[in-house]
Amino acid sequence: MKKLLLLLAAVLLLPVVSLAAQEEAEKETVSAKNKLGLHFFAEPCLSCHSGTHYEYVYCTTRDNTQESLLSQLDWEQTPLFFAGGRFGISIKNIELCGGGVVALPYRKTGIVRDYDWLNREYAPLSCPDEIFDLLTHYSESDCSMNFHYQLDFSLGYNFAFANGVTVKPFAQLSYETIYYQANGLDAWYGKQVIYDDGYWYYTSYDDDEKNVQRRYNLNTVTVLELERFSYTTWLGAELSVPVKRLRFEFSAAFSPYCYMQSLDSHLMTGDYFLDRISAFFCGMKGSLGAAFCLDSHNSLGLVFSAQGVSGLYGKTYSSTVKDGVYGRAGSGGASFDSVAISVKYRLFL
Repeated sequence: MKKLLLLLAAVLLLPVVSLAAQEEAEKETVSAKNKLGLHFFAEPCLSCHSGTHYEYVYCTTRDNTQESLLSQLDWEQTPLFFAGGRFGISIKNIELCGGGVVALPYRKTGIVRDYDWLNREYAPLSCPDEIFDLLTHYSESDCSMNFHYQLDFSLGYNFAFANGVTVKPFAQLSYETIYYQANGLDAWYGKQVIYDDGYWYYTSYDDDEKNVQRRYNLNTVTVLELERFSYTTWLGAELSVPVKRLRFEFSAAFSPYCYMQSLDSHLMTGDYFLDRISAFFCGMKGSLGAAFCLDSHNSLGLVFSAQGVSGLYGKTYSSTVKDGVYGRAGSGGASFDSVAISVKYRLFL
């Protein structure tokens, strides 16, 4: 009987002992985390972007002394909706985080605009400047997105000041890849005409008497494709200022280096152009945000941001087969810019 009572007492006391042991283990874990200053955070977000990716083609001027802009393509992305987030870990003042966003399915994202100044390449040296600088060809197409995503990895160090103010210098690497299509075509092409001394040139695209207009089905014909990926480095700092249950955050950064590769497919002519381009000190970005702290672990925030990268330049290669051999075909360049508004939820442990 005594053995039965002892066994029954042990069974009844086991949950109590187990709970006490668990609480003690949790206290030890929290104590160990506090000693290391170890914290984790997760930050899902939704955002709306508006921006443009640009492509540039350069040609040698008539006197062979410098390069001039021959063609420009603007790929508009307005609006574009993204979903994603980031995850991070901090040990004392050091913070390491990574994350990404992916564009939500959305067929039309704006207009693709194609500009050409063909007289800069074909007109002779005796051509007057007003003819040399004519915009000879112009076209518009509907821009659609196949996919667009971005990954970011950053390392920062938090400096703490009075009243909870922190300053965090950071270094970041961003990888972005996009695939867009231009569907349909409204085009105005200047005609070739003979000038007074016998040479020919292109008229302006908006010369109503001499231009040629072409129109294709805006829904079914894909005329251009842009496939692009880029690596962009950033150096910057973030200021965080708490005001009661609000926290205001300001950030600014510049890009020391960016590398980009673009494949521009002209499907109607069967021409493919591959750009390998880069630039140093080529971009700026910044953000302004505010977060409402629900408690010590949860907050909701709203962020406005903008960025721009320009001046990328390098070699262009061409082929008549997409997966074929590409040969040198001149010089090209690129730039991109965007503004965004984001809603974020933050869990801090």
